[in-house]
Amino acid sequence: MDYPFPKRILEEGAETKMDKINNTCRRTILETLKVVLKDEYQEVLKDPVFGPILAIVENKLIYSGKIIHSFICKQLKRPLRFSMQEFYAMTGLMFKEEPDIDFNNLKNDKGFWSTVLKENRKINLLIIRDELFKVCNEWTYVDRVRLVYLCIIHGFVIAKDLLFIPHEFNRLVMDFEKMRMYPWGLR
Repeated sequence: MDYPFPKRILEEGAETKMDKINNTCRRTILETLKVVLKDEYQEVLKDPVFGPILAIVENKLIYSGKIIHSFICKQLKRPLRFSMQEFYAMTGLMFKEEPDIDFNNLKNDKGFWSTVLKENRKINLLIIRDELFKVCNEWTYVDRVRLVYLCIIHGFVIAKDLLFIPHEFNRLVMDFEKMRMYPWGLR
């Protein structure tokens, strides 16, 4: 019995146009988080969506996008395809947008991250590591948990640590439920 293949994203024979396979994912920021914000790190470790990402660090697993890309695209006669539902089943990351959720609307709690958004400040993981880790113990507990989530999202999920963190992600960490519902599989 033939099973239908998932819908193609690219035409047959076409290859993706990628200039870089591995971005700049740094596990060291998560190791530092584990030391600086121990309680907050433990709370995020229990998160159903982002906990498995931290489990990669906890279990000292190694991931290489180059090896996976080579295996899937270069050594197979046909590229391996899987559906968005299978992506969700494997990663736990949402793959479609929920129509009734406004990801841009945020509550101003007058905490650190609200101030960052209000002043339109630019922050990257280097600023977090070199400056914010030194002063974050003066913040509220919730702002410190947001810092842990932001480091995971920008340093590991998006994996572009040298770029400034888009305010879109700062807004997402303001509401944990919206953040868990965000379609990470489409990023």
